[in-house]
Amino acid sequence: MDSKHIKILIGIAIVVALVIIVGILVQFGVFSGGISFKGKDNAPQIGATPQGYVNPENSKALPTVQGGTREEISTNIPTPEINSTGVKSGVAIPVNVIQMGSVSQRQFVIKGVGDKYIPSIIVINQNDSIDLTLEAVDKTYNIFFPDFGVTGTAVVGKNARMFFQPSNYGEYKFYCKNVCSDEVVGTLIVNKK
Repeated sequence: MDSKHIKILIGIAIVVALVIIVGILVQFGVFSGGISFKGKDNAPQIGATPQGYVNPENSKALPTVQGGTREEISTNIPTPEINSTGVKSGVAIPVNVIQMGSVSQRQFVIKGVGDKYIPSIIVINQNDSIDLTLEAVDKTYNIFFPDFGVTGTAVVGKNARMFFQPSNYGEYKFYCKNVCSDEVVGTLIVNKK
């Protein structure tokens, strides 16, 4: 074979290889926005939307991750500031607020004591970031935010600290996973801005 035929064969081989690679990438959903809503049998998951997973049994549910808890806000609680007074019982008052343009970083301390979170309600504004310290008073506690994949465990005498930024408004649940009773739960409210 002469060099012209070899170049043609190499060109055809490259094109075939590219077609195969693109086919594989399409099969794995790389060109579908990076999110696949298909289960292991390649069937769409019930409740899946391009914005996230919605629990079809909960009429108040909002799009989130599968297994998440996001729903419409059921209680109107204004976002507290440092030293706020007249705040609803059980609502965490931030120990520090750092203003960063139109958003804030809000610092909270939650105690695990007597099989409860005290306080058990965190309220922030949409796009604010959370700097959360969990203190274990009487035994080991952890805190798990399923919608954000954030967790931390505190043992007596050693705190857990977490940072995250909820960007979607709504009401979320957090709870103690695997080390406490099922009653150790709390609520994160992200107010629309």
